[in-house]
Amino acid sequence: MSRTSPLGYIYCYMLSHRFPEEIRGNFISQQGLKNLSDYKYSGEDKSIIYNYAVNPFAKFLCTLTPTFVAPNVLTLLGLLSSVAAFVLGAVYIPTFFEAAPAWVYYASAGLIFLYMMLDAMDGTQARRTGMASPMGELFDHLCDSLSMSLCGLLFGACIRVGPAFAFILLVACWVPFYLSHWDDYNTGKLVMGKFGGPTDLLVGLSGLLIFTGAIGPDFWLRTIHLGRWDLAYNHALMIPVVIGSFVSGIQYARHVFKGKPAEVSNTTAVLQLTSYALFLTLSITWAVAAPYLLHTYPHRWMVCLGLTNAYLLARVIVGRITKQEISKTHFLHFVLFAGLAVSFFSSSYALPWNKGNGAPSHVEFILNMVVVHVVLAAAFVQWSFYFGSVIKQLSGYLNLPALTVPEEKRRQQEQKNKEGEGKKGEGKEGKNKKNKKNGKNAKEKQKEKTSANREKEPLLSSKPSM
Repeated sequence: MSRTSPLGYIYCYMLSHRFPEEIRGNFISQQGLKNLSDYKYSGEDKSIIYNYAVNPFAKFLCTLTPTFVAPNVLTLLGLLSSVAAFVLGAVYIPTFFEAAPAWVYYASAGLIFLYMMLDAMDGTQARRTGMASPMGELFDHLCDSLSMSLCGLLFGACIRVGPAFAFILLVACWVPFYLSHWDDYNTGKLVMGKFGGPTDLLVGLSGLLIFTGAIGPDFWLRTIHLGRWDLAYNHALMIPVVIGSFVSGIQYARHVFKGKPAEVSNTTAVLQLTSYALFLTLSITWAVAAPYLLHTYPHRWMVCLGLTNAYLLARVIVGRITKQEISKTHFLHFVLFAGLAVSFFSSSYALPWNKGNGAPSHVEFILNMVVVHVVLAAAFVQWSFYFGSVIKQLSGYLNLPALTVPEEKRRQQEQKNKEGEGKKGEGKEGKNKKNKKNGKNAKEKQKEKTSANREKEPLLSSKPSM
């Protein structure tokens, strides 16, 4: 009897688990696809900035956008805008300490504003072209799940907090965003408050970048004297951000426990967070165990984690739309664990051939360089493969192209829009005629009333002469 190698055991585990279907790109089961017929979007954005400024402007821009432009194209252009803003920050502020030229901040602000507007336009464009569907909503959220991490890193680079504090800001961005979709998964409704929503944060980030470009990035290194302590402006700005993230997380958790279905216990709802808790534990442990990696390749290492976060978040969003359970372990968990193990055992205090004086050896440098790029590649491949596979499944099932608007569908929607405008016009015209008729009848009634009053008045007669 032949022995089974370790790789054989791993392969057998994959066969007995769910990986074969995922390797083929079948992330959504047939039952999940059937559940799309029962899906109906239920969400509300109470943001004052969104409702009174961003959304009206987005609707106006949609009237200037041709109907042959697919809404997902706008969403994809928005993602590319956020990527371009991040790349500018990564090139000119590579370690989160540098001061970039003023134009970098202005350009980044413009790109973030463009991302925000395109993200607001895609829904209106989908309704204009008749392309509104669960696939469009999913496409939008999958792009946002990655853009959110990129915007968080740009924020840290803007205020020059260094890689360690930038990682803290990144986690502060991740947690409430994930919990909001966990809330939606359990309660069936995504509600964003009047303040502190995604639109408000993007407007704030754009304004912060413009402010930094105008006043100079050295502003954030100034300090406030608080007795024996000196608090830098950038660290002072982090305090409300971290506190706001914590408070938002508590609010989402309370909403889940109050609004979830009765058949879902509190324990079941909490266990749904197992996958994300494992990811956060691995990420924080990796940051603490391998500070050399964090300070040497900060952007690349945190993008690895950002892609993993986006992937895990996408699994929750897909589960919500298709009514599938949230998986507790994923391939990227094993990738992060392997990267953590290599970084830890290659550190200067773990390997016997290192100097032992805190200085990285050549072995540590090479191993960390390899591991960060391997994990980055694995995370990117997994996220993009999942993104493409899910959109392909939905596109095939719903018979809707992802990045184009069918000519026939576009013409049908344009005809519906014209008919709707015609009915509105007829309604207004009918209302005007009715008002005129009512006015005419009122005048006739007034005349009749006046005539009747005159007939009732006694006729004045002159007295006879004596």
